[in-house]
Amino acid sequence: MVSDSESAIFVAALFAVLAGMAAYGLFLRALEGALERCAPGNRTVRPGQVWLGLIPGFNLVWLFILAGRIADSLEREFAASQAPAAPGEDFGRGPGTAMCALPLGVFIPYLGIWSGLAGLVCWVAYWVGTAGYARALDSAGSNFAGTIPKQQPQAPAPGSGWPVLLALMLGYGAIFLQRAAISALTYDQLTSLLLSESQFE
Repeated sequence: MVSDSESAIFVAALFAVLAGMAAYGLFLRALEGALERCAPGNRTVRPGQVWLGLIPGFNLVWLFILAGRIADSLEREFAASQAPAAPGEDFGRGPGTAMCALPLGVFIPYLGIWSGLAGLVCWVAYWVGTAGYARALDSAGSNFAGTIPKQQPQAPAPGSGWPVLLALMLGYGAIFLQRAAISALTYDQLTSLLLSESQFE
């Protein structure tokens, strides 16, 4: 029997996983929106490619690449549209790189928790900063003459990549839910479960 405390831990872990997945999805959508505000000729990566960040394992490398390419795209768009930018603006390259690098330090004894927290702060900073660049381009598009018109996002056509995206999200969630369920079991419960399964073989 699973105790009430273990059930509460499992429910809390499940809620945290679902909330984290939702936040991560909104984060990727913000990156996609920033790229959609860049003219196609100024993009170094297509907006839809940000969703490759849903692939477990691959996203650890892809987010590094994505942060640099989004910064390059924004820099080109700001220059083309004459949108105001601070001198030496890195367009999120610094926070984006730190967001990817700092969580890798969680395996360092004693420093891991601080590295993870710093990575979380950089993630939020990069998210907010990228959304700010998108708003600045929106303002520039209405206030500056000669600006490249912003293309409005179009609804995905039937048979596009949305089924693949949905499958990736479900698979990503299944991995987290499986880990959360296993972590909620005690050693004795897990051992008895394995023994009961072996008896039926």
